[in-house]
Amino acid sequence: MTTSLNPETDENVIEVYVHTEGTPDLQLLPVNRDGHVRDLLTTDDPAVSDESIWLAEQDEPLELEISLVDAGITERCHVHRGCCTSVKARVRYHDRSLDKEFPPATRLSTVYRWAAGEDGFKLPSQEIPRHALLVRGTSEFIDAEVHIGSLTTSPRCDVDFDLVPKKRFEG
Repeated sequence: MTTSLNPETDENVIEVYVHTEGTPDLQLLPVNRDGHVRDLLTTDDPAVSDESIWLAEQDEPLELEISLVDAGITERCHVHRGCCTSVKARVRYHDRSLDKEFPPATRLSTVYRWAAGEDGFKLPSQEIPRHALLVRGTSEFIDAEVHIGSLTTSPRCDVDFDLVPKKRFEG
């Protein structure tokens, strides 16, 4: 992975948003437009890393040896980097609990739509905007664009959430 690339001075450099396992914080990574998916890993040595790369909201990891262009990676697109190949979301609402497996590049907004919707707890439509997912044991809501895999650390590829009213934590 090269970090000396400068998109302001080199037209062949693009910036890619990288969501990484273990942190909800994004990294804006400059990469050579003619590079390969492998260039987005934390190390080029496959013996050291079990990481994979996923495009946001995609079910399967990308092949590491294909070009960024062939993989569909463009300027400022979002990818996920991590070792978990799926993440189990456990959601608790009142006295019930449901769980479902998601690819690690799934946005929390997608997990929320499942949990609040017909396949989840079936919240009334007027209640859906009044609730949110909260990582169990925390009190701050996480941005809906964060990838679920960013909330895990391999080998533990699961996240526990509570489905809670937003008002309870505001003001």
